[in-house]
Amino acid sequence: MKLGELSLLDHHQIHNHDRILETSTSSSSSTRPLLFVCGKNEYCQLLLCSSSSSSSEVISCFTTPQLSDPMLEKVIDDLVEIANGDRHTLFLTKSGQVFGIGSNQQGQLGVNNTHIVSNLTKISCEDDVKFTNIICGSFHSMLLGDNGAIYVTGDSSFHQLGIYPRENVAEFTKLDFPEQNVHVSLIATSYSHSLCYCENTNKLFGMGSVFEDIYGDAYCTPQRLPIFYNLNFTLKTIQAGYRYTLFLTSENDVYLHGKLTRQLYAQPIKISIQNVKNIFTGGNHYFIETFDSKFYGSGLNDDKQIPFFTGTETIAPVELIGPKEVSSFHITSMAAGSYHTGVVTSCGMIYMCGWNELGQLGIPKSTSFNVECTPLDLDMSVQLDISRGTTIVKIFMSPSADNTFLLLRRAKEKLQFFDRLFQKIQKNFSDLAIHTMTS
Repeated sequence: MKLGELSLLDHHQIHNHDRILETSTSSSSSTRPLLFVCGKNEYCQLLLCSSSSSSSEVISCFTTPQLSDPMLEKVIDDLVEIANGDRHTLFLTKSGQVFGIGSNQQGQLGVNNTHIVSNLTKISCEDDVKFTNIICGSFHSMLLGDNGAIYVTGDSSFHQLGIYPRENVAEFTKLDFPEQNVHVSLIATSYSHSLCYCENTNKLFGMGSVFEDIYGDAYCTPQRLPIFYNLNFTLKTIQAGYRYTLFLTSENDVYLHGKLTRQLYAQPIKISIQNVKNIFTGGNHYFIETFDSKFYGSGLNDDKQIPFFTGTETIAPVELIGPKEVSSFHITSMAAGSYHTGVVTSCGMIYMCGWNELGQLGIPKSTSFNVECTPLDLDMSVQLDISRGTTIVKIFMSPSADNTFLLLRRAKEKLQFFDRLFQKIQKNFSDLAIHTMTS
């Protein structure tokens, strides 16, 4: 069975749920990663295009991509990163290539003279480089090349691309810096601001209207930020939320800068969580993972986007503690979106929570627009497969988008794929399509 041959609803109608369908006996496809998508899709940004546009604008259950494009399988096989904006999506491969799909009305895909890109298109820029990172804001995109240069395209009405006096650029353009020989190693962007960090000089640059709230200057072009001067650490990770930024340092500390909820942090404040391994930013909420495998959440929870937390807001990070009825509950990975969150646990369960009006949780939106942390009802064999590490789950979300990408990849390539992954929501069974276990 080829990727995208059946939608999950078609699969439910055609097959009994206890039937195991082998995807293929050929070695070329038996170890293929599988991608599932849900959420906003009015511009085909979820790799789902239909002759009936009204039927595909919102994908409320996890579905496999259905493009009749031979490039799709190759991209998914080689996939390392997904970045998406409000109406467009970028895919980064291991070979350093970038592919895009969706709306290009603001130039956010960098495909000149094209409003909608309905098939995967290889992205190019003025230089012959391989790309090492991709990020998207609502209507703009940024690429980091292996040459340390940044390439930007799309809307810059908040000066988030640093291309003043232009407020829009229709193709990927190399960003100019106020200093010579700038070699960027980290990039971050969100709705109205962007940041670029150079590890070799330990300098941080920013642009966008967020900085007008902080410094009285919108930073229309890249400017060195007056923070982290003369400190004995470098930055390991930068993540941008709606109007704030998180920094993870080489000393495994986290700093918060900008505006989160109703608080303005004109100078970075150190978060009181030590020994931090990773950070995740949503629209107005964020998460911290520590080296002792604990996860903490902070920010707004008005849409229930902080898992297992009942308050509507928390300034101080709270530890994410799972339901008491689930024994040995332990989070292993997660992702944060605009107003939603996804969580993977060591027992092989996948939880989703937050705003679901546009189907971004993969749970039928008839249940509620604001969903408390709810597990996808996976087959026990799938949970076992995830829990024992033979299948790796990666959730991709963006602070600037209302959709979710779920990638399942075999950790041991000689194991054979079968499809027995399905979901049960409110007594409605829907096959979540092709995956899973056995040797």
